[in-house]
Amino acid sequence: MKYQNPVLRGFHPDPSICKVGDTYYLVTSTFEFLPGLPVYQSKNLLNWQLVSHVIDKSTAKHYPYGNLKNSLGAFAPTIRFHDGVFYIVCAFIPKGTFIVKTRNPSQGWSQPIWIKEGMGIDPSLTFLNDKCYLQITEAGKIMQFLLDPDTGRILSEEKIISCGTGGRDPEGPHNYYQFGKFWLLLAEGGTRSGHMVTMQVADNIDGPYHSVLNNPILTNRDYKNELQCVGHADIVQIDEERFCLVALTTRQPPHIHRTLLGRETILFPVNWDANKIEVNKKEKIGKATVNVTAPL
Repeated sequence: MKYQNPVLRGFHPDPSICKVGDTYYLVTSTFEFLPGLPVYQSKNLLNWQLVSHVIDKSTAKHYPYGNLKNSLGAFAPTIRFHDGVFYIVCAFIPKGTFIVKTRNPSQGWSQPIWIKEGMGIDPSLTFLNDKCYLQITEAGKIMQFLLDPDTGRILSEEKIISCGTGGRDPEGPHNYYQFGKFWLLLAEGGTRSGHMVTMQVADNIDGPYHSVLNNPILTNRDYKNELQCVGHADIVQIDEERFCLVALTTRQPPHIHRTLLGRETILFPVNWDANKIEVNKKEKIGKATVNVTAPL
């Protein structure tokens, strides 16, 4: 079958995704705009229905929206599900990092629990048995600590687990436990034309992490095709063997480094095993049309 990217068009940057039962849930950034942090659901990864906003008329008063400048505010959320509860962790620049939760995204979200003051960006959660780890970008380094996601209490010292693979601006960390290893997904290169997705792997969640051999695992920095600035990704498992990746992109006229639609959400198939990870293996020159061997 074929499908056409973007799967969420217009202003949908920094997508994060999780799966619960047979339903996928996705959230994107909104920065200084309200309502904030739209949450979508889908059964097939291609057709998405808006079910709620994390920040709406009833909860906006709990966030410091007054006098925000461009590209500040609700910044690069991550959505995860654990033990019957949906969690979204997000930076609100310049105030700090917060977490919200719900048992049903269509029924709204809690008030924010503020975790950490300061300018960290792109927070993410990794649930491992009875522990929850938070990863966050601070001054070009990926930091990690133990967290109580229900109270926001920090339970350990921060550790530097990565400085990226050598690209500028390592950020957007997501950590996955697969095939007996920990895989750290990153965005590098800045969010413009040099944007890329990289991966590191370790035997322990605290590292040391080393790069996979085929980095960057996704980028359009050398191609003049429909999709540009591709990066800031998250991976979701479809079934026992299959995975997909969502990422941001821009669509822009040739030779003009501007876009009227902002950053949008795209979807690619992922081949992943204990030895390697490959994104969109059939079509390395990242076009908007994607071929997959079977329905998603």
